[in-house]
Amino acid sequence: MTVMRGFCIVLASAFLGAVIGLAIGYFLAITIPFYFVGAFGAWRQPSFDPIQVGIGLGLTQGLVAGLVVGCVVVLAVAWYNSRRQVIIQDMGSSSTQPPQQLPGGSEIRPSAPRAF
Repeated sequence: MTVMRGFCIVLASAFLGAVIGLAIGYFLAITIPFYFVGAFGAWRQPSFDPIQVGIGLGLTQGLVAGLVVGCVVVLAVAWYNSRRQVIIQDMGSSSTQPPQQLPGGSEIRPSAPRAF
């Protein structure tokens, strides 16, 4: 994985998380407006707009969740690729061993390890 590809994965994940969070926050503000009013104790504040609060909270929380998910995905893929390279190198070095001589003149050739 290249740095640019990892960066694009994190950005795409953050954008998708922000959009989903925005949609959930807006949906909550439209269907249950008293949720945000009660959560912030704004019963007597006429300037309190639950739609703005829902959109803002959903957007920021979704953005952070998307960033975290994107970073975890990039980290997992990078770790997998590094482990895969080590395994491939180990398999390559074991297949170049010379055959062993048995009494009687026959040879034993080492077999490559199988991946399960």
